[in-house]
Amino acid sequence: MKSGDFIKAFFILFLLSLCLVAEAAEFKLTSRVVVLGAPRLNLILNEEYLITHTLVKARSKGKYSEDVVAFQNLAWNMNEAAYRQLRQEGFSSELNAMSSNADFLKTYSQFFNLLKNTPEYKLILKEVQDYMSESLYEWDTNLEKSVPFMLKYSGFTFNYDVYTYITHPAVGNGRNWGSLMGNKTITFGAWPTFANYFTVYIWHEIIHFYMESDEISHAVNQLLTDNQLRIFFNGGTLTPLEGHKDLMNIMEKNLDRWQEYKKSPTDLNLFVKQIIKLKK
Repeated sequence: MKSGDFIKAFFILFLLSLCLVAEAAEFKLTSRVVVLGAPRLNLILNEEYLITHTLVKARSKGKYSEDVVAFQNLAWNMNEAAYRQLRQEGFSSELNAMSSNADFLKTYSQFFNLLKNTPEYKLILKEVQDYMSESLYEWDTNLEKSVPFMLKYSGFTFNYDVYTYITHPAVGNGRNWGSLMGNKTITFGAWPTFANYFTVYIWHEIIHFYMESDEISHAVNQLLTDNQLRIFFNGGTLTPLEGHKDLMNIMEKNLDRWQEYKKSPTDLNLFVKQIIKLKK
């Protein structure tokens, strides 16, 4: 072998070794129910992102919260400096974990690998895997009903893949990341406070792909998903309204307009423009 070829081969092997160090562990479940016009939901459990989100967010509540706290305490006692650094990086650390950033994984791989071998983490992982399976079952069970409803009242189309990174439901999570890494990306993890909760809030995040981030757009999204879709599945009345407290006033002021919109729905963004125009 020529010296140049040897150097080239060595460099390739070196790059491969870095990839092996930086590789993130993932589990994936994909919806198997096919409905015309439906998004195909892919649930992803990225272990590095799961660990990062659990440590960065810190707060936990509801079922299994004591397991989360035990894992967080373990991580703190194991490597306080790394834990603090993750917290300081905050949002960027979550983004780097989810996108499997090589530098990020190289920095934290030893810490994460130690955590993965503990009983505390294995319990957390099992709980998230169970939540993941149960959530996809709910989504698939509801898909035939939810798709025509959402097509009718949103005015949008949904024939694409959605990638949802699942975290522990005791550590709140619900965010639309736009077209991250070239894919429509969501992160989610939350215990349900009403029936069909996962279905309602995944649709909520999907609708965010189409709408601006202003308060009126968000309130209209909530009218459709958090409220109209919720009672479509569960029965009852629109009030009391569900959603962010700081958006309640906007929703309440536009309930009559929402009732009119439903009689002849067009496009949620057109409805938002109507509200803005009438507000002036």
